[in-house]
Amino acid sequence: SALRSVKAGSVNPAATPSAMNILLILILITLRSLIPSGAESYEEWTEDYYVCSTPACLERAMLINASMNSSVDPCSDFFSYACGGWASKHKPSSRGWCGVVDLLEGQRTRKMKRIMEEMTFVDFNQSVAQKAYVFYNTCVEFPHQENRRDGFLHVLSRAGFHEWPIVPNDTGAQKWNNSTELLQDVGILTVLDVFVKKDAERSTYH
Repeated sequence: SALRSVKAGSVNPAATPSAMNILLILILITLRSLIPSGAESYEEWTEDYYVCSTPACLERAMLINASMNSSVDPCSDFFSYACGGWASKHKPSSRGWCGVVDLLEGQRTRKMKRIMEEMTFVDFNQSVAQKAYVFYNTCVEFPHQENRRDGFLHVLSRAGFHEWPIVPNDTGAQKWNNSTELLQDVGILTVLDVFVKKDAERSTYH
């Protein structure tokens, strides 16, 4: 009989292809329902994608675009493709390089200079910014004074630098045995780092 012809654990060979086909179709249908179409996937991606449109983001995006050279094939010369625009627009005249950090530092310095020039002098209860303004103005206005050389030598003498060759005929040299005493007298550099250097983009400016 049919019952005696089927052993325990055996599978009917005639029924196997049909069952496997049905199982394969069910798997494909399930996967198709889980994977959205190309249009749906694109719409979902663009809907969730956030594009920063603040002035700072737009400024940085313009900087990145201007730094590139889209006319170059990136597969043949990726450096020129990514940085060709920057190299052609930022050619330092006094140095061998000019990077993004130098550019941002120059912008920051010019903004601080503009702020310092627009501040108003205050005699009493000066804030830290107002003290910096006084110090900056002292340095900037000093060369325009008629007695700038004598005034500069006076500052050196008060600071204890009597033995410098730049201070002529000084017989009242004071010996500084304690550097703390000098810092107490002219302790500017303990708070502010002061130096003069050339502008990264304009070599005639400092």
